[in-house]
Amino acid sequence: MQAVEVYREISKLSQGMLEFARQEQWDDLLEFEKKRAESMAKLIPLVGDEPAGNAAQSEEMILLIRQIQAFDEETASLTRAWMSELGSVLNSLDSSKKLQQAYKEQ
Repeated sequence: MQAVEVYREISKLSQGMLEFARQEQWDDLLEFEKKRAESMAKLIPLVGDEPAGNAAQSEEMILLIRQIQAFDEETASLTRAWMSELGSVLNSLDSSKKLQQAYKEQ
């Protein structure tokens, strides 16, 4: 397998992760993240050992890397928003629990 093929695979998985983030399907996003990590591990033996290839392939890899970065940035933004919302819900639950305990003590 060539590096450009792995970058294509990673790009598709990154795009899928973004779609899952947009739909707030966090479990599916995590599954794709695991698959993407496996794909990224495939790059390690390929990068540096593979001949430079042709200019078109190099350009495609650059475009794929930029796509991956763009997908990742938007996914991270959506994930941060969800984490903030989740934090608010957890804080609310914690406050509710403290109130229940206070009333039980009286």
